[in-house]
Amino acid sequence: MHIEEIWRYPVKSLAGEQLSETEVTASGIPGDRLVRVAAPTGKVITARTKPRLLTHHAVLRDGEVQIDGRPWDSSEALQWIREAAGPGAIL
Repeated sequence: MHIEEIWRYPVKSLAGEQLSETEVTASGIPGDRLVRVAAPTGKVITARTKPRLLTHHAVLRDGEVQIDGRPWDSSEALQWIREAAGPGAIL
């Protein structure tokens, strides 16, 4: 088997990060899809319906998810996500 690239997406439907190596467990790639964008009802919002989500990049640094260089749970990250997904979006 030949693997060309490995990508991890710490936040579902945001642009992810390319990895040079990783372990793969029965649950998948560690750190993949730790956070998701959702409507206030809890329904997951994806880039299929809100493609502007892909303009934001999520990475895992020192065990913490960051969106565009900010902690995923910061007010700045939430504002960016709401601009892309809608005013009621939550992380």
